[in-house]
Amino acid sequence: MVNRGESMRNHLTNAAVLVLLAAAFNPLTCTVRPADTTVSVAEPVVEAVIEVVVEPPAIAEVVEFTVVEGPSDPPLEPERPIPPRPDVPMDVVVVQDITGSFQTGIHHARAAVLQLVDAAEGWPAGSRLGMSTFVGGVAPEPWTPLTPVTDLVGVRSQWRELDICNCDIERVFGGQRLCSRGYGGFDKRPQMQSCFEYGAQSHPAAGLRQAISMLEEHPESRKIVVLVIGGPACCGDKAEQRSLETQELSAQIGEAGWDLWVVGAGVHDPEHLESLRQNLGDTVILDAENALDTMERVIRSL
Repeated sequence: MVNRGESMRNHLTNAAVLVLLAAAFNPLTCTVRPADTTVSVAEPVVEAVIEVVVEPPAIAEVVEFTVVEGPSDPPLEPERPIPPRPDVPMDVVVVQDITGSFQTGIHHARAAVLQLVDAAEGWPAGSRLGMSTFVGGVAPEPWTPLTPVTDLVGVRSQWRELDICNCDIERVFGGQRLCSRGYGGFDKRPQMQSCFEYGAQSHPAAGLRQAISMLEEHPESRKIVVLVIGGPACCGDKAEQRSLETQELSAQIGEAGWDLWVVGAGVHDPEHLESLRQNLGDTVILDAENALDTMERVIRSL
C-alpha cells in the first residue's frame, strides 16, 4: 500500500523548488496541489496550498547606453621577426705599438689583446685574427699572420709574450748605451721585432699599411683594424710626415668601408690624447687607463 503522506510531501517539495526558481525572476502568487493519487482505501482528499510572494531585487542605478556600430578594426598583422645579423666572417688585424717609450703601457695592451683572442672564439666561422707590430717601421712579415679563429692556441701563447721591441742593435745616446739605459737590456726580448733594424722611433702608418695589405687578400670578409697605440708618430723632422701618412691611411680605411678602432693604452695626459686625435684625423679615439675597458667596447661593436 502506498504511503500517501510521504508521496504528498515529495510532491510538495518538488513543487516548492520550482516555485522558488520562478520567483527569482518575477513576483508571483501561486497555488500548488499535488496530483491525484489512486489509493485502495477511500480517504479524504488532502489539498495543499502554498503561497509564495517574492519581491524583486532592488536596482541601485539604471545606466543607459547606446551601441554605435562602426567599421571593424583590421586584423592584427603578425609581428615580423627581426632578421638575424648575417654571420659574415671577419678579418681583424691588431696594429700594435711596441716602441721603447711604450714600456709603461705595454702590459695594458697585452691584457687587452688577450681579451680580444678570447672573444674571437665566438666569431662567425671563417673569421681570422692577426697582428702587425711597429716601431719606426715594420718587419717584412707580420708578427702574427691572419689565423683562423678555430686555431688560436698558438696565437694566445704568442700574445702572452707581447712586449716592447727588442733592443738588439746597441746605440749610444747621451754618452750611454741605449739598450741598457732605456730598453731594459741588450737583446732581452728576441721574440719581438727589432727596435732599430727597420726604422727607429714611432711610425703608426707603417703598421697600418701592413694591416691593409693583410686584409686585402680576402675581399669577401668584413674588415676591422684595431690600432693599439701609446703615442703619436714621432720624432724630430720625421714626425710631421709620419703624422700625415697616418691620417691618409686612416681615411683610406674608412673610405673602403672598413672599421678602424683606436685604443689608447696607458694614455693619461690630455695633451698627449689631443695629439693622438690630430694625428689620426677624424678617426674615433678611445682612451682608458686600463685598456681592458676600451677593448671591451671594441669587442661589443664587432
